[in-house]
Amino acid sequence: MEEAKDAATAKLLIATLQKYGYDLDDARSSSSTSSSSGSLSGDEAEEARGSGALRQSRGASAAGILALRERKNQQSALHIAAKKGHLDVLRALGRLPRVQDHLDAGDRHANTALHFAASSAKPEAPELVAFLLGLGASPHAVNVRGQTPLAIHIMTARTDDAAITKLLVAKLATSSASADSGLAAPSLNELGNGTTYLHMAVERQLSAIAGALVQGGASINVPDQNGVMVSDVVAKKLLVKLVCVMTEGSQAAPPDIVRGRCKICRQPKGLLDPLRDCALCGRAVCKNCSQKASDIRSATSEGGHAAVPLKDKDAGKFCTVCCTVKLLRSKQHRDREGFNKKLMGCGMK
Repeated sequence: MEEAKDAATAKLLIATLQKYGYDLDDARSSSSTSSSSGSLSGDEAEEARGSGALRQSRGASAAGILALRERKNQQSALHIAAKKGHLDVLRALGRLPRVQDHLDAGDRHANTALHFAASSAKPEAPELVAFLLGLGASPHAVNVRGQTPLAIHIMTARTDDAAITKLLVAKLATSSASADSGLAAPSLNELGNGTTYLHMAVERQLSAIAGALVQGGASINVPDQNGVMVSDVVAKKLLVKLVCVMTEGSQAAPPDIVRGRCKICRQPKGLLDPLRDCALCGRAVCKNCSQKASDIRSATSEGGHAAVPLKDKDAGKFCTVCCTVKLLRSKQHRDREGFNKKLMGCGMK
């Protein structure tokens, strides 16, 4: 009974794959098909190869379908479904036995199905990514160029939409070390091919994607292989957007970073005016380009931020950009709260 059900499932799925034009073959028997058609030429050889692949596919079990590969780039049905945006096919493949064994299999260039879903410009791309991640696809998989699905997404994004970035960042945050490697999962701030995800997003002026990265823990103060930080090159307009999603303590620069000049006025550090890291954006700033954090917190109703009263020198500093953002957001919040009170007699939560 089970064998008959498996055969029926395989037959139906193979018919669906052929309908969509999936040219899959069994790699184990492709050599025999090639040798038998080697004496033919032109259309005869192509027809022989096609019929051989069709016979091999018809003989495959439901689970065996996942092992079938396209000849040129060695892509499986999972790869092709993700690349073409066929969510219905992907869901059908996801119900096959042992699908987890094939999720992170690479094609000829070591791209996984998640790489193709993350780089897709199809409207269904976020759903494809979410479905593959739900099945257990690894966001840490790298292709032959050392690129993860998130790196591929940032490099190929045609619109500044953060939906896929948020899915991948959330998975990266919750994923743990693989059982066989015993290594901790890499963070958003580790270099890949000499750069970080945030450097890539800022370079391409993808503000929404950059914001999602910062919200997930990416720092503007991590240098790339050339020693350049995002905080050195980011435009002020984009910096303001990034500051709006930052949390205090998330942007601390690495301890070995040399703080030689103020990040705002570019004046060198003086003996009587040491640079201090901004408590929010983490940039090293001088006295003239910063204000006491305690003053700003008081002005923005954040006086209870510290559980223990701190001396002014220990309370930290906010750079002028972060001060402006905090004050403006606090004013906007108070204005909205006042409007709600007048309109409905209640405050904002």
